[in-house]
Amino acid sequence: MSTLLYKDYTCPPQKEDIISLIFQGYAATSYNKTALEKRSLPQYSRQVNKYIKVNKFHSRIRKACAITKSSIDYFASFITPNDSPYDPHSLDDLQTCIGIFRKRFKQLLPSAWGIGKIESSPAKGLHLHIVGGFNCVNECAKSQMRALLEDLWREIVVSKDISASLVQPTYSNGAYGYLTKKKKKTNDIKFNENHPHIKRILFFNRKNREVYPEEHNEYTWEQFKRILQYIQSTMWEILPSMITKIDQILTKDKMANDLTNIPKYYFDVAEVCLENSFLRKSYRQHSPNYEKQVKIINKLLAQAKADSGIL
Repeated sequence: MSTLLYKDYTCPPQKEDIISLIFQGYAATSYNKTALEKRSLPQYSRQVNKYIKVNKFHSRIRKACAITKSSIDYFASFITPNDSPYDPHSLDDLQTCIGIFRKRFKQLLPSAWGIGKIESSPAKGLHLHIVGGFNCVNECAKSQMRALLEDLWREIVVSKDISASLVQPTYSNGAYGYLTKKKKKTNDIKFNENHPHIKRILFFNRKNREVYPEEHNEYTWEQFKRILQYIQSTMWEILPSMITKIDQILTKDKMANDLTNIPKYYFDVAEVCLENSFLRKSYRQHSPNYEKQVKIINKLLAQAKADSGIL
């Protein structure tokens, strides 16, 4: 897995500036130490501030997943369906359900853990996503635990609708890639404006989530630029193997009529490749079926949003 890098500059770096770089797991956070000490923060417009706030929020989610040492076994979506006595557009109702869920989660799955994000969408209203692990190896046990999570949420929201909860296997890239993709920024900005004091990142059994230790380093700007080049090179190394897997799945004849059996995280990777110009260029170079795959990927994503409750 490549290292993620989050840049936090208060102003353009100079040659003599000292860059502080903090590595933790597969994440690296950098900031211009000299700029913080010598220069005042720039004044941003109200519109730009919206994006700064949501970008930092997305960075916290990505980092929360990237520094996790424990195995990430599942990705879950929990909505309040129409047959529930709770209002899907009421934040108070959602917080009530989440409060019960957190207590029951700890009782039912004492060794499990999760990182949650509260979201809002026009179609489904307020809902919860969780990325987490069960701290077990047995696949049968993981499957049983996923079923427990699904049943628990449906019991709390008093619903028989199977789309109320969707728990599936995943991996860290697919999880935070989906939770922080560009298409979600508009809804996240609106949520921040309507509920500025709500804590949107939630931890479930946080003590069970093992994380990598931090490593602090300081570099000159010239040294730091070389580190950036290395990080980009690692992305080139892993991308071909990812695309090969996507090719193998999408070129199967049966997939032409049945997209439901394709693991979602392959499409999370593909979607990230399409949204990022650096990765999109590599994707096109390495994949012989690029145009065909783009159509199938978009078809699957549209189908998933419409049919399966993935938000």
